[in-house]
Parts: sequence; C-alpha cells; structure tokens
Amino acid sequence: MALKGCFRKHLAVLPDGTQRNIYSLVIHNTGWIGHEKIMIRFYSIGAVNSAAFDVDLKAGQSIELDIRNTGWDWCMGDYAAVIDKKGNVKERWDFQPTVYRPGACPDCHGTHRCTACQGRGRWIDRQRNYVYCPSCHGTGQCQTCYVPVRGATDEGFPSMAGSGLQETPKRHHRAVAVIQGEIKRKERELEQVNRNLENRTNPQPTQAWQSNWPYPGTTVYVKPKGDFGSYTFSLARRTAQLESELRELYQELAEAEADK
Repeated sequence: MALKGCFRKHLAVLPDGTQRNIYSLVIHNTGWIGHEKIMIRFYSIGAVNSAAFDVDLKAGQSIELDIRNTGWDWCMGDYAAVIDKKGNVKERWDFQPTVYRPGACPDCHGTHRCTACQGRGRWIDRQRNYVYCPSCHGTGQCQTCYVPVRGATDEGFPSMAGSGLQETPKRHHRAVAVIQGEIKRKERELEQVNRNLENRTNPQPTQAWQSNWPYPGTTVYVKPKGDFGSYTFSLARRTAQLESELRELYQELAEAEADK
C-alpha cells in the first residue's frame, strides 16, 4: 500500500463562512501507476466517536480530509486508520500536535491568549462593524500553542473546544443594552476630554488689534502658548484611561453578543 499521511495546520474558510486555523489529514498516493481504493475510518480519543469514508486516489494524487469535506474536526488524541476488507488496520496516523509545557509557549508564555489582540478575538468598531483579529482570526486564542480538544459533552462529529488542554467555560456578561449604554457615555466623555485637551495644548489664535499701517483695517491674530500644566496632564491621563476602558467594554460587548 503506497500511502503516506501527515497532519498539517493551515488557515481555511469553513462552510459557514468563518475563517480560522484547522488541521487536515493529508494522504498522498506515492505509487507510480494505478490507484488506491481504501476505506478510512476516523476515531476520537477512546474510540467514543468514529466515521468511515471511501477514498480513491490515483497515483501521485493527494487528498486533504478535514471539517470542510468530512465534517470531522481533528482534536487531540484522534487517529485515522485504513481498514481492509477483513477489518484489519493497514495504516494508521495519530493526531498528536505539539503541546508546550506550562509557560513555555514562545508567544503567549502560557496564557493561551492571542498576544496581538490580548484575547479579544473580535470587537466592534465605531461604525458598529465587527473587526476580527488577523492573528487569531476571531478566536482570541494563541495560535502557536492552541491544541483542539474534544469537549466532554460532544456527540457525533467533534468541534473545537477551549484553548490549551482545557475547555474554557462561558463567562457571565451584563446585558448587551447596558454595555452599549456605558460605551456611549464613555465615548461622549472622551470626546469632551479630547476637546478640552486640544484647547489647552493647541489654543486657537485670538484677535490682538486692528492694524492701521501699512495696511489699514488689517486684523492681527496672535496664537497663545499652550498650557502644559498639571490640569493638562490630568486630562491626558484621563484620555488614556477612557480609551483603555472603552477597549475593555468593546471586548465585553463582543463576548456578550457571541454568547447569546
């Protein structure tokens, strides 16, 4: 049997239109002539779930088997086996992705959160559009150490569950309307603070006098110096604080809407 198999991780668009990293079982027929007709069966850890598929590969041809064409989402401990007509296992490929020791991930150092978006995954911009993190593709999980694990209550085909080796429970969120109301209040305050800060650091020119010579009737404006005192510093600090609070509120809003 001239078959070679391996698992590979790559970015894919799923049938429901979402985009994320998935694992695929790649099977390659290394033969020079003919083709291989095989029956391949997938097993979850402990052989709790399984599914069988018929595959026909021409010489030199490859196929990727994953959630897109089989509905099977590869999770830690799964394996695939080529079964002959007598029920014997002729080939077997175990899904054993790299698992970092606690704190050893070079990107997140054990937090399992995407460092690019600090675990937010997605958020809502000022135009009320969803923005997905380009690094974790909206999952909020570190894609370097993420290992898909089957949840304890999964039935049938598996799904991605949690980050690391544990399933992350859903958080309790405030009502969406409450979060949206607080966002609007914070944004109005931020706009006012920014206006006050701009007026102190970059004041508008003021009229000084009317010139009679050499151009009679010319209005002369003088730009005052900016005020960079303690009150200006407190305004700048409040601006940074409000921006941080708004980022957290947008994250909470995205999570609350996702958990509906």
